[in-house]
Parts: sequence; C-alpha cells; structure tokens
Amino acid sequence: MARPLKKVLKVLGLVIAVVAVTLLGVRLYTMQQGPALELWHTYLPDELHARKLDKMSWREFVQHEDRLFEAVRQHVNARIESDDRVEGNRYFDGAKVNPGHFAHDWNRSYVLTPEGEPVGAAVLLHGLTDSPYVLRHIARHYQSVGYVVVAIRLPGHGTVPASLTDVGWHDWLAATRLAVREARRRVPAPRPLHMVGFSNGGALALMHSMQARPGPAGSPCADIAHGGGDALCGLCRPGGLAGRVSGVRQGGLAARRAGVQPVQIQLLSDQGGPRIA
Repeated sequence: MARPLKKVLKVLGLVIAVVAVTLLGVRLYTMQQGPALELWHTYLPDELHARKLDKMSWREFVQHEDRLFEAVRQHVNARIESDDRVEGNRYFDGAKVNPGHFAHDWNRSYVLTPEGEPVGAAVLLHGLTDSPYVLRHIARHYQSVGYVVVAIRLPGHGTVPASLTDVGWHDWLAATRLAVREARRRVPAPRPLHMVGFSNGGALALMHSMQARPGPAGSPCADIAHGGGDALCGLCRPGGLAGRVSGVRQGGLAARRAGVQPVQIQLLSDQGGPRIA
C-alpha cells in the first residue's frame, strides 16, 4: 500500500514541477513581448558615488549636476521618438511639464538664503524615487524664519529612472554628509542645524545623526516619514490625514541614542504652509 502511494506522490510532484516550469517560461516569454524600454529606462547618467562625494565641495557637486542634466537632455530629451513627444512626457522639451519651462527646477539641488544674518541652517533630504521638489514648501518656510536651507538631490534621483540602478545607500549617505558640510560652512556652530528627511530621507537623517555623534549641540532633527520610512528609521509615525504629515513629538530610543532631539513639522495645506513646533 505504501509503495503505490509513494509512486503516485512522485508522479504528482513531477507533474507539479513541470507545470511550474512551464508557467514560468510562459511568463518570461510574455514579458519579452511587451513594449520596448524607453530611452529614460536605458540611458545611465554618470552619477557620483560615495568616494568622490566625500572629497567634493558643494560648488563642484552643483557643477557636476549641471553636466549631468545636460547629458540627460542630449541623450534622452533630444532623441525621443515622435510618439513620445506629448504633453505628459517630462522628457519632451516642448511639454509644459518639462522642468525647463519652470522658473525654478526643483528637481535639482538648491540653497535658499534668508534676508539678513541667518539664525541657523536646515538640511533637507527627499525620499526614494523623489527629488528636492517635494520639500520646497518646507524649504521656503525655513528661509522665511531666517534659516539657510540646503536641499540636495540624492544620487540617482531627478534625472532618469535607470539612474537608480547604479547607486546605493552609501552614496546617499555621502550626499547627506556633503549637504551638512555645506550647511555648516554657511552657518557655523553654535547656531542650530536642523535635518529634515522625508521617508528614506528620514532614515538618512537619523543614520547621519547617529554616526556623527556627539554632533552639533542643540541640533534638533525633524524626521518626516511614512510607509517604509517608519520601518527604516524607527522614529516617526504616519500623519494620518492627507495634507498633514507629523513627526514624532518625543524622541524614540534610536533618537535618544543618537543624541537627537526630534521636532514636529505639520504640513497644513489649508492653513498657509508648514508649521514647526
């Protein structure tokens, strides 16, 4: 009785394996029959990596960024097919959504300076697959209350999707260090230095604070995160309502170990912009 059952199970296992391999083969075949990748999926810009970023000045970084965006324009924008020359394609120079038509290209790194003597500095770090654009309202608020703002475009972002295949978290952390160096060059201690990170940027802000301890005295860290960002930084909680993203009110264990004092930022779209508490 056991021997026939064993034989049936072997045959059944073989059938299941054959079916699984067949389904996998069909899936791979159908994937290959899809539309061809676009230029922005295949062109790989010459992004900076940690070793160079740690030796680079902000001016050198911005100059390289200018060359990077010009290379994207030449290799992608200028070569897209006629079918892709539509209003919704940001790589089409004639499209209204093309960043070149805006007064300020927020996809790039930027520095905002206040009127008069700055009271402190703020480093802004955007999230994964995002750009400095997402934090522009917070940047303007910090500027309005007397802070110098340094918002860096993390390597692999703001250009083409393919660029993310050639960078990693070590490069983003090196870019964070570069932004902090520039912020401190413009506004030396003991004036405060704030680090504001959204999602993945929150994790980078916390990691930098932990690695740089004891760090500048009295420097709070505003950490805005949601989704995966919470799991990474272990510090913040989702805000709940759309239009309101809140940091944590009291420092968590990771923050206390880093010597970081979190602050709360609320994005209140119906009340004229962000508030720092």
